Amino acid sequence: MPKRNRPSYVPAGEYEVTVVNATSQISRNGNEMVVLKLSVEGGRGTIFDHLVFTEEADWRIASFLTAVGIELGQGDAIDPALFVDRRARALVKVEPFDGRFQNKIEKWLHPKDGADEGGAK
Repeated sequence: MPKRNRPSYVPAGEYEVTVVNATSQISRNGNEMVVLKLSVEGGRGTIFDHLVFTEEADWRIASFLTAVGIELGQGDAIDPALFVDRRARALVKVEPFDGRFQNKIEKWLHPKDGADEGGAK
């Protein structure tokens, strides 16, 4: 019986995701970043997200930290190991990349946002 081609992405929407890995890397532009490997609720898929440390992206890093329930003070170092096993709600989108579709995190949701009372745990 032939194998069916299942999409390697989840439909756009709101999901709970869990950080399964977080590593420090340097972006192509030479900026420090943390690469997050995320598991979509129920093992439905994997998403990679990049938190790049630039002034323009500070809002995104702050949004992620709030979503996973981490509070840092001004000047505190960010240790990617703190992110592993953290859960958060995120708005996920689907976009084309290299001739196929993939998921991207459109927005990290504040624990009080979203459809249910869940949130960062």
